[in-house]
Amino acid sequence: MDINKHTGTDRKMVDDRYGDLANKKKILTIGLIIKDVFNDYFKEIIHGVAHTLHERDARLVVVAGRQDDGYEAEDKQHLYKIVYNSIFKAEENCGFDGVIVALPNIKGIKYEEYSDIPRVFIDSDAEGETTVNYDDRIGMQEALDYLIDKKGVKEICMLGGREDNPNAVKRKEIFIEYLRNKGLHYNEDKYEKTDMSINCVAAAEKLLDRNREVQAICCVNDMVAEGLYEAMRRRQMVPGQDIYVFGFDNSQTATDLIPPLASIGSDSTGIGQYAVEQLLKKIEGRNMKSVLLPTRLYGRESMDYEVNSYSVNEMLKADHDFINRLFDDCFYRYRNEVKDSRGVDLRILFFEVMSKVLVFNKVKIAVTRESDSIEELKRIIEEFFDNGAMEYTDVSRFVSCMDHIQKTAGECSKSASANERRNYIFNYIRNRALLANGMHSNKRHNKHMEERLKLQEFMAATVPFKDTDFENLDDVINAFSMLDLKNAALYLYDEPVAYKARKDFVFPDMLKLKCVTRDGGNILIPEDRQPCAISEIFDREELPEVLNGWVSFPVFIGRHVFGILVSELNRDTISRGEYIANILSRVIAIRMQ
Repeated sequence: MDINKHTGTDRKMVDDRYGDLANKKKILTIGLIIKDVFNDYFKEIIHGVAHTLHERDARLVVVAGRQDDGYEAEDKQHLYKIVYNSIFKAEENCGFDGVIVALPNIKGIKYEEYSDIPRVFIDSDAEGETTVNYDDRIGMQEALDYLIDKKGVKEICMLGGREDNPNAVKRKEIFIEYLRNKGLHYNEDKYEKTDMSINCVAAAEKLLDRNREVQAICCVNDMVAEGLYEAMRRRQMVPGQDIYVFGFDNSQTATDLIPPLASIGSDSTGIGQYAVEQLLKKIEGRNMKSVLLPTRLYGRESMDYEVNSYSVNEMLKADHDFINRLFDDCFYRYRNEVKDSRGVDLRILFFEVMSKVLVFNKVKIAVTRESDSIEELKRIIEEFFDNGAMEYTDVSRFVSCMDHIQKTAGECSKSASANERRNYIFNYIRNRALLANGMHSNKRHNKHMEERLKLQEFMAATVPFKDTDFENLDDVINAFSMLDLKNAALYLYDEPVAYKARKDFVFPDMLKLKCVTRDGGNILIPEDRQPCAISEIFDREELPEVLNGWVSFPVFIGRHVFGILVSELNRDTISRGEYIANILSRVIAIRMQ
């Protein structure tokens, strides 16, 4: 296969970057070994880890597998996931300085390969290990106290999870214990286990059939709540009106559901961030104990729980700490976002807006300056929403919070003109938030259509139409950038590796770096530069500089593993990386038949 088709500029770029290897400063490389990048809960872990490591100038590598639910030996889903999870074995010698392991109940994965480096476990009850878990008891108590003491609810059921999942087991135990402590009746008819995915509609219907008088349902996670929503829809029932519903994890799913789902999640520091802090201390040689992180209930329309912990005095002072707390409460996902130093800081913009709005109570604005002041404030509001603020919250929560602030400030003001200015600006903020939310949804739709078109173009460029195209991967490698991965690399073995799920099975130590995309442009790697040890696949000088780190996906068909796709870690590749790797795998398989 001839892939030495380089322009002079491309070849010089590769030569220059490769020549700098000896001068490159060694930075920490942290591996995040995770069972699934497509689950919202694990996405939040990834973003939290990436955010914290970015601030520490360390590099993140995500090695993601697939949850295997233990099918029968010949079940094709089970066989697919066995080979998919071979990526753990393929990358066990990547030279990590430390690892965070988030594999709560994935089967057949061993941790011996990481025994010689510092490690921290998330969502685990592993004895003798440093673990970081959520204290679900705090959030569960908050939710049940509200239902029982404030709403007078007596009939509460639970859609639970897998018996081999530590979180599911723990949440069921807390649920039963709390009901009994409150003197409420519990039996197993009030509980139905699920596979912890949205494919739990049948389980939800069973629970509803057995409990016709149910008033509230606790779901083991937000995805299970989505399945319950569908079961209720089929019965023409509305969450929050006919039955109170709340979930766990406070994920993106919770805010996307209609109506938005109340959910228990992190009170402040996320589990990913805390795991990084623990691991970095272990790398320094310190002994770290396991920890439980507090949780809280985030109320939404499925359970109208509201906690406004802002005092009137705080709002009237409009000081820095109050506005920062208000921002974190409204835009709670922003704390996990890795910020480009060249980008806009939404926290600063929000502070500018709210400090000016709240100060209307205390400052009289001259008539000649009033118009200019309001127009400048509107400009900042526009900039705030134009830079994606609504991606980090749910619109109902944000609007509710603004309503509360506006009402309280208005009640404390004695100036009619100040109230008029403030009301105008709050209405402007609400309208701009609703518009931004709609535009964000439309943007996602358009991006999805664009991605489909690019994959169609890739397939047209790479699927063989002539007999001479078979056994030749030139077109695939030349068209690699058409997969629309902005920064990525393709590593292939000399020959497909037939994976066998045996203890003594090992992958070859060497691959070949075939091509790299940098800022969307394709660079073909010369033959003499292609050989690469598995331990160096994230260290090659040809790789572009990336903000968040890297994520890897196996490239395989059946039990034949062709290589590894390495891509920049961002929300886009987390959502569609496996699908792109599957497309790439199928094209390679066709060309090699």
